[in-house]
Formats: sequence, structure tokens, C-alpha cells
Amino acid sequence: MEMTLSHELEKILPRLKTLDMDWQNVPTEQISTDMEKIIDISSDENRTVTEQALRNMTLLRDATPDQDYLFYRMANGSFKLHRTPATWTDARLICYDEGAEIASPEDETLLATMSKVLLTSKQPPLFVFTGVNDLYSKGFYSSLRGTPLAAMPARWAPEEPDNVNHGNNCLVLQRNGLLHDGKCDDVYPFICYKRQTTSKSNFCGTDIDYIYDKSTKSCYKFHTEVATWHEAYATCSREAGHLAVANSDTEAKVLSRMFPKDWGVAAIGFSYWRKDLWVTIHGETLAEAGYDTWGKGEPNDWEVQRCGAVFADGTLDDIGCLRLSGYICEKKSIWI
Repeated sequence: MEMTLSHELEKILPRLKTLDMDWQNVPTEQISTDMEKIIDISSDENRTVTEQALRNMTLLRDATPDQDYLFYRMANGSFKLHRTPATWTDARLICYDEGAEIASPEDETLLATMSKVLLTSKQPPLFVFTGVNDLYSKGFYSSLRGTPLAAMPARWAPEEPDNVNHGNNCLVLQRNGLLHDGKCDDVYPFICYKRQTTSKSNFCGTDIDYIYDKSTKSCYKFHTEVATWHEAYATCSREAGHLAVANSDTEAKVLSRMFPKDWGVAAIGFSYWRKDLWVTIHGETLAEAGYDTWGKGEPNDWEVQRCGAVFADGTLDDIGCLRLSGYICEKKSIWI
């Protein structure tokens, strides 16, 4: 098995090493073919080894609902250019809410990648905020991670800093990679950066609560924090997925296995349209989707219970849309 896996990696890796950005320049068909080769020759016993080998290719895409993030192999992380100017404080919060941080030129790789993000973008801005500031100690600049400016490769632009002692305490980066001091209350575009943490990644991305199922080639997550059906829909979308949809008897059994002990029902992705017509969030009837097996006596109150759910045994249920319940999110594996 090891000889076969090594042989396949030797054939595939050179083709992938030529890329700087994951998934933007690689034909989808080629990605699927390469990943299938490696997965198919991997037994359950060496799946951990296989996943590590795949991660070593540095092609793991960040699982994020915002597809504007691009993975850069050279920096082992994902970047997003926010073109709409914001104050430094607002920029920091926007990045935080996206699970990221304001990018800082902490090392040669990050500096080069930030410049590349700017130079290869459409209508690139001249300046962007960085995460470098002196808010904690006047005149002592450091990144949000605490890396001091003196240890960074970025250099000041000519005649900069020009107002270091008069409130200019958030640094901006010029397209050419030079730094300027700026006021935190001014507004600039900015780059958010998600550091890759491969030690906590799997076939489902960086959210390790998602569980990959080989039979459906999808990932699932059971949320025990109860919510209304509509709130559950929004949460799954934010996680780059959707409320789970059972497309077969097999998938219904997969959903059943997701249930924690003592949980009886969970919201999933279908709802009532009119009497005897229940439709998935993808616009298919239950029969068209591939699974329409209701629990005994269900649906039992279509005038009130107009949102879909699944029992712990995998059969379908109707629930009130405002009912607080657990729910199951689904998303396709990032490799398939």
C-alpha cells in the first residue's frame, strides 16, 4: 500500500507544486481525479497517513462561507482583500468576525503575499491597513500577534514615519511593500488573513466538528445549540454548508448516526409549500431528492408545523419553524 500511495503522490505532486493559489487555477476535474486516486488506494487503517499526505500538498482549502478568500501556498494561509475602506478598529472586527486577522508583513513570505494580493487584484488600492499598531505602547509597533516591527522585513517609505508622535499609530502598506504611518481613525482598504492550521484540519476543512462520510462523500455536523429552523439555515450557510438533505436511504442512516444520545429530533433542509408538497432547500420534492420516508403518523400537523426535521431513526418529521431544536448541517468534502 505504501508503495502505491508513494507512486501516486510522485505523479501528482509535481503538477500541484506549480500553483500558488489553491482551487482558483486548478481544473475541478483534475482536482477530483487526483484526490480520488489517493483516497481510493487508502485503507481505513492508513486514512490518517493519507490525510497528512494530502495536507502536505498544501492544497487544503479553507472552509469558509466567504468564497472571496484565496489560499496562497507560499504563505500557507487564505487572504481576502476588502476594498471598502474602514477604520482600523472596524477592519479588525470585520476580520475577526470572519475568523481572520488583519494581515501584517511579519515575515518575507507574508510581505510578498500581501503585495501579490494587491498587485494581482482588480483595481488594486494604493494603500491597505496592516495589523501593525502601537496602541499598547506608544512608538512601539507590533502586529496583532505581538511580532515587533523591528523583526519584520517591511521597510518605511521615504520620509516615513512622518508623524509618529501625533496620533499616527496604525500602519498602512503601500502596493510596493513600503510602510507609512497612518491614523487609526482614517479609512483604508485592508486584507484579512486566515492562518492555516493543518493540525486541526480534515477532509471537511478547518471545522473539526464536521464528520466526513465516505458513502455520501459529504460532511455533517450536529448542532446541539438549539435554534429555530430559520436560524439553523443561516448558521449552516455561514459555515459554508446547508441544512442537511437526505438524498437516499443511505444518507438517512448517516444522519441518524449523527444524533447524540438522548436527542430525538433535529431540523434538516426541507419545508412545507402546500398540502402534500414538501420541498428541499434545493427546490426538489422529497421524492425527487431521493428520500421521502416519514415517521409513523407524520406529517401530522401541516397547518402549523411547516419546517422539516429528522427523527433519530432517520425517518422524517414536520416541526414548527419557531421550535427550538438541534439541527444538522451538511457540506461536500473539500476533496471531492
